[in-house]
Amino acid sequence: MSMTEISYRCYMKLGGIINEADYQSAIDRMRGACALDRREPQIINSIMQVKVMARYSGIALSDSEDASDPRIALYVILRGDIRPTGVKYHHDQMCDQRIFGEVLRMLGDTDSFEKLVKTHPHISFEYERRKTMNRKHKRRLVKAVHEVYDFPALDEYGSKIFGRPIRSSWRIFRNIVRMSVATDVWGWNNYRERASYPGKVEVPTFDEFATFLLHEVAHGWCYFLKDDLSIRDYPTGVDPERSREGSQCASTSYGVDEEQVCWDISKLACEMLGISYQEELAELSHQYYLFHLKWPDDLAGLERLEEKMPAYLKL
Repeated sequence: MSMTEISYRCYMKLGGIINEADYQSAIDRMRGACALDRREPQIINSIMQVKVMARYSGIALSDSEDASDPRIALYVILRGDIRPTGVKYHHDQMCDQRIFGEVLRMLGDTDSFEKLVKTHPHISFEYERRKTMNRKHKRRLVKAVHEVYDFPALDEYGSKIFGRPIRSSWRIFRNIVRMSVATDVWGWNNYRERASYPGKVEVPTFDEFATFLLHEVAHGWCYFLKDDLSIRDYPTGVDPERSREGSQCASTSYGVDEEQVCWDISKLACEMLGISYQEELAELSHQYYLFHLKWPDDLAGLERLEEKMPAYLKL
């Protein structure tokens, strides 16, 4: 396989779904990216994402400080793109696996694309516009949070972890819930400043939906309140026993503590709203996250955890 871009026409024949202007822009930027700036946290995170996906799918990548694999460079470029104002559909709404799939299509790497698809049978790599699932859950959650004017317990928790007085932060939290969008995955996107939930896989109950969306909303709440965006470890505010458990599994700078903080906040908000917090599913998701950080190459271990997870948590 030649590791060079193909024409847009050939890309479309392979099932590509990115429009021609965005395709050409990404290709032009890839040509000029001899080496990636590995000091930038978002770039470091994207490189880690694509390497993990490639390993999991059995795809070999080459990478060095001086010359990045074109598949890595193009993934970093597409993953960092932000939807322009007024554009309804854009590739920044895609999950990481779909972005990687478009990279492989753009470079004509059909063998690797087939491996990626086989490894992720629960993800559609085809062109789909309508994202209608789980909107009723979102509407119900938006209604629930806006019926509450203030949440002092959230401010108290925020004051504890940020080390300064936090006031009226429930308004921020409510707006993040309201502005959440249906994409392919659960997540918080710093660039778009949006929380997201899966729009193509149904979440069976409202309680499950609320448990996981409020976790992502909590990441956004932290994003807007912390003074330094690079900080993801909090010395206070996390239950000590659970914090020690997380540190034993993954002592890194990638946010074990913030993950736990966000689960704590989700539980706090659920209890206040009268929603049944799904403890077992939340813990399973958190354990998968920790396992993925410490043993990303242990595919058998990851698969064993995935077998316990419902389809909507595998996104």
